[in-house]
Amino acid sequence: MRYYIRINGRLASITISDTLSQYLVLARGGESDRYGNGKKLAQGWINELAQRADVPDKDISQWVQARIVDYIVAQELWDRLQELKPKIAAKIEKNTARRAAFLRET
Repeated sequence: MRYYIRINGRLASITISDTLSQYLVLARGGESDRYGNGKKLAQGWINELAQRADVPDKDISQWVQARIVDYIVAQELWDRLQELKPKIAAKIEKNTARRAAFLRET
């Protein structure tokens, strides 16, 4: 589903999957994304999101989708992910260092 977002004075269109859009509407108390107030609910939430200072200059659709997932996911899952992020980052760093060492040897 296409939405419009104004960032730093310019208007951009973003695409959100229909399913994710429907979940956002349901989480906001609506019943449908295409009819009634559903799309307006989602657009309003996206507009509020656009006022934040951390909006990226590119890949805005992906950023908005990530924020939607953060919004609709159960708090317990979000908390668990925040606990795991440092561990995941450490594993990635370790694997990157291991790969770099291997490439230097060959």
